[in-house]
Parts: sequence; structure tokens; C-alpha cells
Amino acid sequence: MKNLISISLLSLFLFSCIPQVEQAQFQKTTPEVSSTPITESPQVVVDHDNGTGSQQTSSLPVQFIVSESSVEMELSQVKMIPITLRASSFFQSSNVEVNVDYSALLAFEINAGNYITTSLNQSQASMNANGTINLVLTINVNSMAPSFKSVQNGGTGKLILRATAVQDGQEMEQEFQIDLEVKPQLTIGVISDSVPHDYDQANQVYTRAHTEGIQIVFQNKTMNFGANGQGPCIHTTSPLRHCPTTNRMEPGEKYTPDRIIMPDAGYRKAIFYNHFNSSDNIGRYIHFNVIPGDEGA
Repeated sequence: MKNLISISLLSLFLFSCIPQVEQAQFQKTTPEVSSTPITESPQVVVDHDNGTGSQQTSSLPVQFIVSESSVEMELSQVKMIPITLRASSFFQSSNVEVNVDYSALLAFEINAGNYITTSLNQSQASMNANGTINLVLTINVNSMAPSFKSVQNGGTGKLILRATAVQDGQEMEQEFQIDLEVKPQLTIGVISDSVPHDYDQANQVYTRAHTEGIQIVFQNKTMNFGANGQGPCIHTTSPLRHCPTTNRMEPGEKYTPDRIIMPDAGYRKAIFYNHFNSSDNIGRYIHFNVIPGDEGA
């Protein structure tokens, strides 16, 4: 009788341990999720195993790995975004073409014209299973570009990365969406203390009318100009407000005039230079509410 009870207790103990052993094995074999934003290829299986051991998909078996899937930019700004295109183990060696679809930026609601441009450093490359292609997407927003909300924030601003290749005798595609938002703001930076100073914007900066108005920001982008308290103070005229002369910009510091230029102000222009250095006054202007196509006229 004692032996029977011992055997029953031993069987019960082993049975209760089985789920824990399976759970431990599952946790051990589950791969860690990368912290890099990854969009998995939405592969719809047509024939899981067609006799050759390969898997059929309705979309190109690759994935885009993009450092930024939501991009916010200012006027007159350039941004470079690293992109990796990675093929799955089912990918058949082929030439892959990659392009950027920016048609949403040309729609009537945005009408970016030639004021927003995109480019890839490489548009096509040969690719094998488990291979990768490293790309750089450049987005260039002109000072005359319109401002708009991204899809993520309720607007229509977006870019579509699209990879195309032939698999199993047919052309397949894979896409990745990058939400793009352009703020009605323009930053003008002092980048050297040479005389006249160097700025990171042209001497004549043109901007269009923005429904919510445009904000101008001045920034001392130098490493040491003003570290001794003798930095620049940006002299401007109406419709912008002159800088407070008792508060010179130290390295990295910004001056944001408290006037946002609205469309009803009509065409205006404001000069900008270092108030404390007359040799910096060489006729630099910001032009507001310019009609697209009339800049430089």
C-alpha cells in the first residue's frame, strides 16, 4: 500500500512539472526583440511548401529598417535618414530597385511643388537571401516650402519607401511609410565670428504665407563666440522685433522674436545682422508672404 501511494505521489509530482519545463524551454528559445523600429514584411502565404522547400508570398520578402518612421522638419532644413533593406531567407537572388514616392506632398492640400525634394544615395543593387542594402534618404525642405501636418497628426504628409524585385517570375513590392511634418518655423544660425559673420542661411531668405503664421528663430551655433559675454544680438526691423541689447547670445543660445508673421501682414521684409558689429550689416533680409514663383523677383 505504501509503495502504491509513493508511486502515485511521484507521478503527480512529475505531471505538475511538465508545464514549467515547457515554459522554461519556450522562454529560452524566444528571440529578443530589437530596439530598432522594424516593420515586418506582411507576407501572405499562398503555398507554404510547394515541394521545393520555399515559401511563396504576395509581397516582396524584405523588410525596411528605418531609424525614424516619423520625421518633423523646419523650413530651410536638410535631414539625412539611414535605411537598411534586409532580405528574408526566402528571398531569391535578384536586382532590387528602391524609390521614394512623395506624391502625397504634391497633392492639392500640400502643393509642395519643387520646394521639397527627396533622394536616395542608391536606387538599385543586387541582393541575396538574408542580404542587406544600406541606404541614406535625404529630405530637403526649402525656405519657400509649405507647412503641413503628418498623417500621424491628422494631416496628409508622408513619404513611401518602395522596394521592387522579381520573385518566382513576377514583380513584387514592399513598402514602408515615413510620416513627414513641416513646421512653419525657420532657424537662422550664426556659425562663425568672422566679420562679417557667417550664417547658415542665404543673405536673402524667402518664405511664403502660412495660415498659422511663421516663426523665425535666431541661434548662435558657434562653439565659443560669446563665451566672454560679447556674443551677437540680432538686429531686426519690423515686422520682427529687435533683440534685447542687454542679452547677447552665448554659444548655443537662441533668440526667438515674439512676433509671428501672419498672412494678413502682406509682403514684408526684415533685415538681420549683429547689432554690435556694424561690419556685419551687409544687406541680409528675410522676405515674408512671398508668392511661390516670385522669390528673387
